[in-house]
Amino acid sequence: MPAGSSFIVTEPRPAAFMSAQTDKPDRLHRFRRLKKFLSLVPYGLGACAFALTTRNPLVQALFRRHRRRLSAFLRENRLTVDERQVFARYLITNWLTSWRLSALARCSDDVFARWVSLEGYEAFRQLREQGRPVLLCNSHFGGGKIILLALMRQGHTIHSLDRQDVFSFSNIRARGELISINLGDRQSNFMLKQVFRARKVLQDGGILHIAGDGVRGLSGRAIAFLRRQRRFPASVAELALATDAAVVPTFGVLDTNGQIRLELLPPLKIPDRQLPHDKQIMHLIEQYRSLLQSNWLACPGAIHKGELKIYADLPLQTDATTTQQE
Repeated sequence: MPAGSSFIVTEPRPAAFMSAQTDKPDRLHRFRRLKKFLSLVPYGLGACAFALTTRNPLVQALFRRHRRRLSAFLRENRLTVDERQVFARYLITNWLTSWRLSALARCSDDVFARWVSLEGYEAFRQLREQGRPVLLCNSHFGGGKIILLALMRQGHTIHSLDRQDVFSFSNIRARGELISINLGDRQSNFMLKQVFRARKVLQDGGILHIAGDGVRGLSGRAIAFLRRQRRFPASVAELALATDAAVVPTFGVLDTNGQIRLELLPPLKIPDRQLPHDKQIMHLIEQYRSLLQSNWLACPGAIHKGELKIYADLPLQTDATTTQQE
């Protein structure tokens, strides 16, 4: 591949997805003209302007419904924080995400490094040098997809399980290759073709990017999550056990000034393969659950608005059951 070249390959979209697009406009297509205008704004200028805007009490007042939901989460989990500052981070995290990816993709390496820090890359690089397949386990938290830009800048080829191919839609490019495996509309739970493709990527020693907190599929089990009960899918654990892939959790947090801190954590511990299969699955799920809980509590402003809405609708967990499961 020539230096500086870039490829983004997209799986053909299923018929069900196309019909869903016809029936209900996809959120990516909303405010398309505004997105085209914003795509011309460089990251540094946009980040500074956005930071000033989100700190403004009058602007924050426009998002009362979101503020109430975040406040309820903070109270329920007894978090003592500067709520105005947390909400400013929440606004930065949840809005203009396509612009942020596009603007960062256009940055030079020096400018990108000025705004984005990446921890844990050396251990990740060693896994790749050993030929180990990697399950890059992301979350709907912070600036999750920015990790793809950071790794593509290092020349990595990454397959990504996505409901929406934001990279192709926004014409986002980098030096590496991103191959999107589209999941289709939210109502599609039977994804045999996508699962087969994902497993093949790992069997061939590749990198697969997947959300560990996704709500798609029918597998998994409801377990304690903070003060609620949430179902975590078994897809990450099943793929890891079937392919001997290293499960590398990753989290990315945006500061209110636009700085981004990305982290590649050590791989999840492999369960005893003599255990029953369902216990091996739960061993991996519970490790991820613990990491996600810690990040939600440490940085509530980085929780995605859709995830916070899902959390608000989850059944409450009794103290006795929470203690037993944790």
